[in-house]
Amino acid sequence: MNNCFQYRTWNNGSHPYMVNVYHDRYVVFDYYQYQDEIEDCVDEFCPVQKVILNDDNFSNIFIGDNYLNDNDYGQKGERQFMGNSILVESTTINDKIQYIFIGYCVKTFNIPKSDRIQFYSSPLGIGGISYPYAVGKKNTYFLLDNIYIPNKYLDLNRDGYSQFYELPDEVKVPFSTGLIHSHND
Repeated sequence: MNNCFQYRTWNNGSHPYMVNVYHDRYVVFDYYQYQDEIEDCVDEFCPVQKVILNDDNFSNIFIGDNYLNDNDYGQKGERQFMGNSILVESTTINDKIQYIFIGYCVKTFNIPKSDRIQFYSSPLGIGGISYPYAVGKKNTYFLLDNIYIPNKYLDLNRDGYSQFYELPDEVKVPFSTGLIHSHND
């Protein structure tokens, strides 16, 4: 594999997707369906693999990890936990930026250009559950729940999900997503 970093996403201890990240593109494979074959054949041309996305139209890729090194989660930098979910900054159309989340499912969401994502964390909890959230200039987006919270209600130096569960519903705002792929169909 030429200059490729390979990650497996996590969902309750299993790995729904494998993502190959190259300098100029990324490829998302259905890892549940082809797990045994992928172990022996790991490039995007392997005939037994189902490719979910093969995209070269992106400006940034965020690799999920426990970047705040919160003690309630798996340790930061452990290779098997890195990439437990991935966030791709895809296209900008007018005043919106599209992001692609790759984790327990593959989905898109749009946010205002003025709220571009600055930081992405995806600590892995007990049972192999990732808790992905993205911090924009104005809001923090909680990707398990499709909810955002204005940053003024959060301490950005602490884990986002620990605070999410403590905050009242009045500060939680739902946002729309578009499903690309899921194993819960």
